[in-house]
Amino acid sequence: MMYTFCSLFSKSLARLARTIHPDHPMLKIPAILHGEAPWPSAQAEISVINAYKSARDKLACVVRCCETISNLISMAPGTGAAAADDITPVLVYVIIQANPPSLLSNVQYVQGFGGSLLEGAEGYWWTQFTAAIEFVKTLL
Repeated sequence: MMYTFCSLFSKSLARLARTIHPDHPMLKIPAILHGEAPWPSAQAEISVINAYKSARDKLACVVRCCETISNLISMAPGTGAAAADDITPVLVYVIIQANPPSLLSNVQYVQGFGGSLLEGAEGYWWTQFTAAIEFVKTLL
């Protein structure tokens, strides 16, 4: 059942990826950040989440993706440290464009087996990531 749901979600993301862009009104990504779009390094990080087997490694993949986005935002001209309001819309866009395989299964797996791993900085990034996925669902 989860495989079917993941497959349908992935197909929906693929359709959405063809129509969404960094200046989409629902994303509200500031124009100053568009220079790095489509954030291929962040997409590459999250695209391989399914290759990892442990919750720790899957979470590390999410953290690398989020930290990549944060670093890219911080390096954009005229910006300072990246805040959640800057990171979340870019993360939404990255998730849509990357369309990682079995994304929902991986989220469920980490949520179920992550335990104390989902605390501190990792917990912060995990919360950003799952919030971005929930927002993506509203766009479908």
